[in-house]
Amino acid sequence: MNRRILPALVVTSAAISLMLTSAPLAGAHVTVDAPEAESGGYTVLTFRVPTESDDASTTGLAVTLPEMRSVRTEPMPGWTSEIIRDQESGGTTEVRWENADGTGIAPGQFGLFRLSVGPLPSEEILPLPTVQSYSDGTLVEWFEEGSESEYPAPVVQLTANTEVQPAATSSSEYSDNTARWLGGAGLMLGALGAVLGFGAFVRKGRA
Repeated sequence: MNRRILPALVVTSAAISLMLTSAPLAGAHVTVDAPEAESGGYTVLTFRVPTESDDASTTGLAVTLPEMRSVRTEPMPGWTSEIIRDQESGGTTEVRWENADGTGIAPGQFGLFRLSVGPLPSEEILPLPTVQSYSDGTLVEWFEEGSESEYPAPVVQLTANTEVQPAATSSSEYSDNTARWLGGAGLMLGALGAVLGFGAFVRKGRA
């Protein structure tokens, strides 16, 4: 019986090893991090770019943005950056990085690319399609929807801005309270005037 189990275990182990070597590395995609990003606000986008190739380095990155007024790149040694703006509106629509010292991001390594952007659009989910360039001329387009797809686009989760609405509500409540106070004061003054007038009328009748 043991002789039958042993070959089965060998076959099973070989199949598992083949699956692991043929499957893509988990979390090896281009991703973006933007903690506490709010609609209408400003944030720092941090793109994590791993090199998945075994024999080529990452030498370029291009990120497509929804049109934004303010976009700033962080200086990166050995890299140049270019901000692409719409000619009519002047808003930024794309940011490109290119390796300038011939090294890039080697196989087995990753790089961080940071952007200060804003104001953010009023959306819950903000996809940021990205193109990764390799030293051998390969282009990898991270454009697809869904985290389970083969080449998912980096995505930012935005939260609703909670500061604007309460401020407007407080201002409205303040206006309503002020109007009520003035209205009450007017009624009190009117009543006081009526009392004084009635007293004067009574004194005049007695005289």
